Amino acid sequence: MIATRVGVLRRLTCASPQLIAGHGLPRHPNDLVGLPCIGTGRPGQSTSWEFRDPGTGKSFDIRMKSRLVTSTEGAVDAAVSGTGFVRLLHYQAFDALADRRLQLVREDFEPEPMPVNLVHVARGQMPLKMRRFLDFSTPILRQALTKVGQGLPSASGI
Repeated sequence: MIATRVGVLRRLTCASPQLIAGHGLPRHPNDLVGLPCIGTGRPGQSTSWEFRDPGTGKSFDIRMKSRLVTSTEGAVDAAVSGTGFVRLLHYQAFDALADRRLQLVREDFEPEPMPVNLVHVARGQMPLKMRRFLDFSTPILRQALTKVGQGLPSASGI
């Protein structure tokens, strides 16, 4: 199997400007414990958020007590309304960040981006339809992921 890299996904911590004004900007991810947070997943599933120490580069997890929603759209809407801090992938938060309904929180503790790959058989064994799909989709996905990743406002710019 071959993995063709098309980009990366950033995991962002975000909140509405109103929530940040009311609770303050956390100085460290540990400060999120005890603050209102929004998690996505299934009922009964624990919510743990990964962060990376900017000084050492080491990853660490923080178990969050969060209000649970079952869709990303619900999480974005809840965060925009000021319900809590939220962890989203960069493309999920893009629109709300771009129009300032959400702000980045502790971008300096953001975990390593997750790779996005198209996994396929070697080109010599690949059916023509699959080769054409890869030739078509790879540059489109690369461009889309790069555009969204570069278009995010930084925390310092908010």
